[in-house]
Amino acid sequence: MRNTKTYHAISAPMLALLALLLFGATTITAAPGDLDPTFGIGGRLIDGGGFAHDVAVQSDGKIVVVGGHLADLVVARYNPNGSPDVTFGFGTGKVISDLGRQEYEWNIVIQPDGKIVVGGGFITLDGNPRSRIGRLNSDGNLDLPFDPGANSVVNTLALQAD
Repeated sequence: MRNTKTYHAISAPMLALLALLLFGATTITAAPGDLDPTFGIGGRLIDGGGFAHDVAVQSDGKIVVVGGHLADLVVARYNPNGSPDVTFGFGTGKVISDLGRQEYEWNIVIQPDGKIVVGGGFITLDGNPRSRIGRLNSDGNLDLPFDPGANSVVNTLALQAD
């Protein structure tokens, strides 16, 4: 004769484990290399702002992109889910600068203090010319005192410890 109390005590944990395995599998994230469906639209971010030349991720997970569109330099910042960060660039999520030409590859680095350094060809930000390197404050406004006066095209940016 079967002891029903023992049977129920053993089957309940097994049933819970089976349910966890079956229903928990639907919450497993995508495999490495798959698009993240929670980012942008179906894992992609296309906003019509031009071509992305370089991307950097801030310590808070926000994504900063630098690129060009026609004759403009565009620096855009997005939230980790791919939506525009409207706290950046005067409520638009973008800073757009008239370059007069778009023949350079643009580079970007994020400083530990959140300031954004952009390098490439000639830069005019907020009507203020910069020689090949410019820096934005974390809100997208030009950091006016910063102008290292680089005299040739900047192909790569890197931060030193200091």
